[in-house]
Amino acid sequence: MISLILASPSDARFQAAVQTYQRAIPQNEPFEIIRISEAKSLAEAYNRALKLSRGDILIFSHDDVEPLTANLAERLHHHLATYDIIGVAGTSRLVSPRWIDAGPLYTFGHVAHPYEGNTFVVSIYGARARVNPNIQALDGLFLACRREAVEKIGWDEQTFPGFHCYDIDFTFRAFQAGHKLAVVMDIPLLHNSHGRFDAAWQPHANAFLKKHGHLPPHIPFECQWAGIRVATKDQARHIMNETIETLP
Repeated sequence: MISLILASPSDARFQAAVQTYQRAIPQNEPFEIIRISEAKSLAEAYNRALKLSRGDILIFSHDDVEPLTANLAERLHHHLATYDIIGVAGTSRLVSPRWIDAGPLYTFGHVAHPYEGNTFVVSIYGARARVNPNIQALDGLFLACRREAVEKIGWDEQTFPGFHCYDIDFTFRAFQAGHKLAVVMDIPLLHNSHGRFDAAWQPHANAFLKKHGHLPPHIPFECQWAGIRVATKDQARHIMNETIETLP
């Protein structure tokens, strides 16, 4: 069974997310939806949802994510036969609480976002293969996991009592514990918001650094990805699927 876990205080956003995931998962696939509507933090919500869920595959998704594929379940089963945790963006060399600070050689994935004037942009962080292994940390907009990996690692709601860095901590600890992580390119997604590294993010970043200590040194990059601007969501889907077809 697949368990979709959404921490969503908004009825409208929750219903929209449910509809998009239902379109991406066939009706004959065992599937449940766990909603946490009054989360104290994402780590707290995910720990609570884990106890309520029954699936052997767990999807932890932001409530403004839309899969742009009708083959989500098939691809989850395929990838999670090999890997413990997969995502759509991340790094093979974590150097800071911002996974993208690792720079172009070590970042992978692609995600579509809304852009100016009701257009969209496909952000390509690194497209080397359909499956990019040896990942150390993943972005939390979408994480699909084997249940046993989540039960072993858990979400640190004490250190991260908000909505930032919970994902980097969880996936980095999973990597450190020997779990196999990968960025997969064949699960194209639209994320209807952008990550913000603002004043609310900084205390969580400081807590991450205090907890994890020595990370590799790095030179901050100002430009780390390519962006392809398109007029419609269907064009974004086409670009992302076209990218997939070119990869080994």
